[in-house]
Amino acid sequence: VVINPESTTTYSGMLPGFISRQYTEDELFIDIAALCSRAGARFIRASLRAVDSIEQTLTVQHQVVSSTPLTLKFDNCVLNTGASPAESFPSRHPHCYYVKPIRDLLGVLPLLDQAINVPNPSLAIVGGGAAGIELAFAFRERYGRDCEITIVSKSSFENDPSLRTGAGQIRRSLLELDINLIDEQSVVEATEQAVLLDRGNMILANAICVATPVSPPSWIAHSSLPTNDGFLLVDQMLRVQGSHHLYAAGDI
Repeated sequence: VVINPESTTTYSGMLPGFISRQYTEDELFIDIAALCSRAGARFIRASLRAVDSIEQTLTVQHQVVSSTPLTLKFDNCVLNTGASPAESFPSRHPHCYYVKPIRDLLGVLPLLDQAINVPNPSLAIVGGGAAGIELAFAFRERYGRDCEITIVSKSSFENDPSLRTGAGQIRRSLLELDINLIDEQSVVEATEQAVLLDRGNMILANAICVATPVSPPSWIAHSSLPTNDGFLLVDQMLRVQGSHHLYAAGDI
């Protein structure tokens, strides 16, 4: 049984390639319903609401058929619901675009293109993790050299365990592509034309992409599952700690 809010889903690993126009939208999306049909699986279009590890049940909200929650029994279960955008970013306005959830970003991509379609355009990417770096490269390809692109990162690449080894190469690549990097600074305010940093300097931006850390989905807090900073704790086999029939992967 496969449960997902939509009958299709994006492959996140192809998002930078889609933004840089290497892939079409049809190539980016996976048809889950068709895949399940070919594999002999049952597909339910629903959103996860609760997990009971002891009773081994899931509570889901069906997207189409009924407003009444549905309870499903399982022998083994894999959780991969993704996370939610963190509310830590200080501002929201029409020219501020969140990278996650990816489907929402795809929906507003034409608006982002429109915001950049001005003389001497500028784009600020807030968040210097892997996602922010990949997006910077992809948007350079999409918008060309006329668009000024700046990454604002709260910490340096060298302080990020997942980026430390490649930090030097990343910096060289950013330099080659004329992508500005401002690290060890945070955004304290974002207007429709600029971002203000904690050291008092301001960066002009016709559009802002927010690729800051995510927050755990609300259903985890209402479960009895073990967590760390709100996210699920798993072992080396991706089993939720203390629940040998429950697995978890991805941003949760």
